Amino acid sequence: MAENFPRRRRILVVQSDESKRNRIAEQLNRMIPAVRAIGSAADCYKILKQEAFALAVIDEDLSDESGYVLARFIRMNTIVPVLMLIGEATHEKRMASYLAGATACVERQYVLQELPLLVSNILDVEISQPDTETGTGGAVKKSSEWILHRHGWALTGTDGEKVRLTINEYELIAALVNAKPEPATRDELLERFGYNHDARGNKALEAMVHRIRQKVSATGNELIVTAHGVGWALSAPVAVQ
Repeated sequence: MAENFPRRRRILVVQSDESKRNRIAEQLNRMIPAVRAIGSAADCYKILKQEAFALAVIDEDLSDESGYVLARFIRMNTIVPVLMLIGEATHEKRMASYLAGATACVERQYVLQELPLLVSNILDVEISQPDTETGTGGAVKKSSEWILHRHGWALTGTDGEKVRLTINEYELIAALVNAKPEPATRDELLERFGYNHDARGNKALEAMVHRIRQKVSATGNELIVTAHGVGWALSAPVAVQ
């Protein structure tokens, strides 16, 4: 099935640890039935000569070569975007990922939660929703797209429930939409709202994020996720109307 799946939806995972590799592949296969998981840079070089992919997910620590070296090769020789798996999202690790040509990076400890969201944003595919509404006709899949309304400052959720926003809350969601597939950084948001780059400014920004999360949570949903050490991102597609 994977061989016949469109190239624009195929994913290559390069991770030397077999158990971690299998867990990542299993998670991504729920979204896209075309995941190729391998354990070394050497295998990756061979496969890239034979097959086409829409995305490469590469661990920074491979058994035979640095993941950053492999990412740089892919960046220079293909048009395939790269997501780096890193041990800790320090500024140095993130900069190393971006300098190697990665589109984004994610900590290994959060990979099962965050990787599907990043993949969804980059490839524009839907994330499988395990929660469905059941009626007399069977299971009905919820819509996977939120709507941000320019007029009225509101969000319409995947189940049709509307969340009222303040103008600043609207602007924050709009900033996250504009930033995708990358997270909106804390510094960018502080500048956007005119907050100082100090404890008080950060507290005000975090309070706004918290208020939006509370409003969304009241509908039984989640929309904003934390990009640790960077800022915030959306956990589902949002269309602006």
